[in-house]
Amino acid sequence: MHELWQYIILQLNVVPKPVYEGLLALFCIGTILLLAVNRKKAARNIVWLLFFEFVFFVLGMTVFFRPTGAKALVYPPFWSYVNVWRVGNQKVLHEIILNVVLFIPLGFLWGIQSSKWPKRWQWLSTMILGISLSVVIELLQYCFKKGCVEVDDVIHNTLGCLVGYVLWRGCAKWILRSKSYTNLF
Repeated sequence: MHELWQYIILQLNVVPKPVYEGLLALFCIGTILLLAVNRKKAARNIVWLLFFEFVFFVLGMTVFFRPTGAKALVYPPFWSYVNVWRVGNQKVLHEIILNVVLFIPLGFLWGIQSSKWPKRWQWLSTMILGISLSVVIELLQYCFKKGCVEVDDVIHNTLGCLVGYVLWRGCAKWILRSKSYTNLF
């Protein structure tokens, strides 16, 4: 488990510190402005702000701030599972976990934004979001030679998005049961 945390910290260090500081400053300024302009819609707009900032963060971590390689590698589907199960490659297992965890906040934030939609559209839109963003990332990585292009990453990212949505649904049910829900979203 210690190795997994070291790997996560290493991946987070890919993004330069000023980018983190800029995203935090943008969030603070954006929140203040949204609260000043329209308090009734502020909560939903703050979630949108968080959502788009996180998308930028994910793109930065996976594409923009990654070093360029000599060539883009394309792996066949399910190669990572074979590598983990047959070879016992811990680094690949860490990458699988990180790819799932990376998209959990997106699914959670999307769950908040789509909460007024019918449930079947919420699930479907969450899955489409995970697939779409993952495919865009993989295409950008291929075009700019910024890493490996893997179908497995699309699967893991989509799974993370769906896990985030399920966590949101669980939180929403808990909030509704506690009767402290103020219909912010």
